[in-house]
Amino acid sequence: MLTSRTPRVTREWSALAARNAHRDKQECSVAKRIAVIDDDPAVAEVLEELLVEEGYTPQVFQAGTADLPGVRTFRPDAIVLDIRMCSPQGGWEILAALQQDALVSATPIIICSADVRQLQEHAASWETLGYRTLGKPFDLDVFLGLLREVVGGPSWSRDGSSRDQTRRP
Repeated sequence: MLTSRTPRVTREWSALAARNAHRDKQECSVAKRIAVIDDDPAVAEVLEELLVEEGYTPQVFQAGTADLPGVRTFRPDAIVLDIRMCSPQGGWEILAALQQDALVSATPIIICSADVRQLQEHAASWETLGYRTLGKPFDLDVFLGLLREVVGGPSWSRDGSSRDQTRRP
């Protein structure tokens, strides 16, 4: 009688072990947090959906400098910043505040803007600070490539190694 049940029990045990291994693997990897600071709701929504789809944990901030405490609390692995928000100086004020904040000043920043001239004028100085620039409108795959360059993929494991779970070719 025991021998007739053994294959079924073994299959069930194998399936349970495989499910638990998959769950344990998911628990060991933590999605990288990306702060999106952009006052344009349409852009913010597209980026948020894209980042979720790609395995990141995004948080959108649209209130300018009023959102800085939220950005600090979120503790992002990278920041996507529209340098030209409500006012021409809006993004600049946020960038200055981020640079002065000990908690987030070392966080990689991708600076975006439809004002390509402004991006070109400041690209060299921003690159010395480790920031990347991206003109709007931008190709989503180019954006994801830049993001991977600055954070190394959508998640990291508890042992500190990167786990690139990219689903795009």
